[in-house]
Amino acid sequence: MVEDQAESAAIETFGDRPVETEVIDRKEIERRPGNNAADIVGNLPGIRTQQRVQGEEAAVSVEGLPAEFSRVLVDGRRYSGEIGAVDDLSDVSVVGIERLEVIRGAQGLRYGTEAAGAVIRAVTMDPPRDGRRIDAQVGAGNEGKFLGATSVGYGNENYGASLRFIQDQIDGYDPPGNTRGSVFIPSSSDSRGVARDAYAIGRLEPGNGVTLHSRLGFRREDENLVGIGGTDVNGKDEESRWIGAQEGEWEFGPASKLSGALSYYRIDQNSSVGREFTILEDEPELEMSVEHLLDTGPVSHALTFGSEFQRPALALQEGALPANLQEVLTPSESVDESFFTSGIFAIAESQFAEWLALETGVRAQFHSDFSPKVVPQIALVATPWQRDDGRVLRFRISYGQSYRTPSLRDLFQPPAPQLGGAYFLAGNPDLIPESLVSYRAGFEAVPLPWMSLSMIGFYHDIDDHIRSSFVGSLPIGTETIDAPPGTNSRPGLGLICSATNNFFPECNGGSITVPVNAPLFRKNNLDRVRTSGIESRVHIRPHPLCELDIGYTLQNSEVRDSNVDIDELPNEPHHVVDLRLELEAPRFGTLLTTQARFRSAALTETSGTGGLGFGSPEKSQPSWTVDLRLEQPIGANAAVYADVFNISDQRFVDSYIVRGRTFFLGVRATFQ
Repeated sequence: MVEDQAESAAIETFGDRPVETEVIDRKEIERRPGNNAADIVGNLPGIRTQQRVQGEEAAVSVEGLPAEFSRVLVDGRRYSGEIGAVDDLSDVSVVGIERLEVIRGAQGLRYGTEAAGAVIRAVTMDPPRDGRRIDAQVGAGNEGKFLGATSVGYGNENYGASLRFIQDQIDGYDPPGNTRGSVFIPSSSDSRGVARDAYAIGRLEPGNGVTLHSRLGFRREDENLVGIGGTDVNGKDEESRWIGAQEGEWEFGPASKLSGALSYYRIDQNSSVGREFTILEDEPELEMSVEHLLDTGPVSHALTFGSEFQRPALALQEGALPANLQEVLTPSESVDESFFTSGIFAIAESQFAEWLALETGVRAQFHSDFSPKVVPQIALVATPWQRDDGRVLRFRISYGQSYRTPSLRDLFQPPAPQLGGAYFLAGNPDLIPESLVSYRAGFEAVPLPWMSLSMIGFYHDIDDHIRSSFVGSLPIGTETIDAPPGTNSRPGLGLICSATNNFFPECNGGSITVPVNAPLFRKNNLDRVRTSGIESRVHIRPHPLCELDIGYTLQNSEVRDSNVDIDELPNEPHHVVDLRLELEAPRFGTLLTTQARFRSAALTETSGTGGLGFGSPEKSQPSWTVDLRLEQPIGANAAVYADVFNISDQRFVDSYIVRGRTFFLGVRATFQ
């Protein structure tokens, strides 16, 4: 079937930009199961999300790279997570989101050192320019799931404002009867997590090419964790986040634009889960950039010069030690640290011909505690064949370097007891920055207006990768045990008793006092980590009412370090298959979307932190997960939908026990 050009163009995966950028627009977001960005993005080839004991519901890893290498941005700003650490993709609701963008490869050039592996951008809807707009969404499901959201906006061509409010809650879940040694995040069905999120945007266009945007946001998360049968870890985790930004753009010529922004991010956390602590982190940031379109004969260039300055700060106060450790350990000292970072960059996007485009750039990164670093990036796209009906063949190749400095927690976290002192985690002030080199090459073809194919090969090489590793034990007390005569309760006791004529009490029975130690894991730099593989996709639209996506990811990883006992990354299977099928009824508009993922066996890890230092030689079982959305439009501006997550009721994915089959019924509407 031949569609018109507008329809066929949408079948392309990455478009005509040199850097691979996958865009999921609002219409497509509404057609997929889920209510947050993790649900929408988490099933794309090469992307993995996982829950972790630090509180993240969806730490996102791209192509085997650490979750710390992925940046999650809303309107170009930090939106969740600890500064310099892991962003939580589940914190980004899709209510009021215009589009999601997934930008793969080393992106430190444009987005800073934390974007070493990929950037996931959520772009919210701008305030209306033609009156008012109200978006509302509400729904509920089993396991205490509730979602209520509304977005109200009003404006005209000169000014506008919008306010979005979301409440999202869900209860915990119980593990299956046989846990098979997998990690279970300690939250029984009696647990509950509640998040309230408010986000406001103001727009003012006073004229003369000037546009001003103000952004304010507040988010509050409360988790009440109740262990299984009251015997596991219980506690509360309270987290508040504030964001604010004042942005401005000035088009001071027909081909020139000046942009600037002053933003502030702050997060407060008070937790008694696993241990008691409070954290206050904040980061003011100043950004400036100039863009200019330059024509040099037949070649056009889009030039960008920019700079930014940040001052992240951390105030960490450990709470009281667990009762069993109060007599043997000294409480950790508080942490109050900060540093300065800044960067300058230059980017040139050059269109040499209709079929050839090149993006080159360089960034100089500065840090108050580490030496400066210069990182280059280059990406090329060539289109040797293109037809008016949308058929096209493109080749891409890119190379980039990135540089990620340790976070304040990586450097200064004192040895902190976890789970009542079962083990300790500590930072390391002697860490050095991680460096990443990334290579990508592949093609995208639309041989027919209703079919597209793509294949991308990637190779990532990380030096001095920062991960927790075992460095020894901490004495946390002693234990007295009974010693019957003749026991071998400690090495060499028989020889000692013979040599001393049974002088020691242990030789004749009695009590033995033995030391009790807990393992200490400290942040260290690993020698080298590599990931490589191929992402391939087939997108078929044989009819405007039917779409099929098939994705396959082949991935290998290699770990080289004498302090780690494994030689590949945990939780990263060699084979992953992703499927998505959309069917729409021709008369009633009823939509059925099914998505599924198969993951082959992978090395497991035992801590629930995603940490390489906790890797295990054991392998997980393969897993299948299937999600479904059934949606019925009501008129042009409303719809009722039902989501079923994990239809296959898979309870184990890689190292983790996951939530089983769940249901959600919702309704959304737009009023203009």
